[in-house]
Amino acid sequence: MNSDPISIAVEAQKEGFAYITNLLNGVLPKGIRFEEGNENASLDNAMYRMRQALPALRTIYPGVFPPDDRMIHPWTLGCVNGVIDDAIYVCVVRDHVHDQLNEAILILTSCSQKWTRKDWIEHIVEPVQNYQKSQMNIIIRLEESTENGVSLFDCGMAIEQDMDCARGWVNRFSSSGKLKATPIGRCPNDARARLYRLPEILRDLDNFLSLSVREKARIRVHLERVKRPPK
Repeated sequence: MNSDPISIAVEAQKEGFAYITNLLNGVLPKGIRFEEGNENASLDNAMYRMRQALPALRTIYPGVFPPDDRMIHPWTLGCVNGVIDDAIYVCVVRDHVHDQLNEAILILTSCSQKWTRKDWIEHIVEPVQNYQKSQMNIIIRLEESTENGVSLFDCGMAIEQDMDCARGWVNRFSSSGKLKATPIGRCPNDARARLYRLPEILRDLDNFLSLSVREKARIRVHLERVKRPPK
């Protein structure tokens, strides 16, 4: 079983989407269908897997995901009540989710005689597909952000803004026990230096220095400029 949090989140996102679109295909009128997905998809499993990934994602990518699981809504049922931009979202917390789904299907069943093809596409098909795409893009951008990294010397320069002071800072930080980030490879400019993912190293810097919000933002801007792929 894959233990990478991004892979877990991607799999959960896809499985939840497959479950919801399978359900919606049962009430959509003839000629309108979502592409057939995993017929054995389980929403309970998708919610569980997403909750499983969230603690690591919050640690590695601070500020991207809200701290409360009840605020995480990876999927939507579309604008079930027929009001554009008033979509119903599905949370990763299990409470009442299946009651919510059953109620939505009952409402959509009652719409079968009064909604046109255009209504079904605008209220259900497009919102569900577009939301899925937007949620997947969040995860994909996180995955892409792990391809580049920064060195400890980069961090030292961002903090001290002087080469000699930066070298001293690196020694202090390295011996502090606060460095928990996983190296992603060697620096192409200095084979002795290792590169680290920016979200992970920022987390460790904050643990070491207790940075203010303003200072952390300044350091992030500097490090974003010097990120590079490992050798």
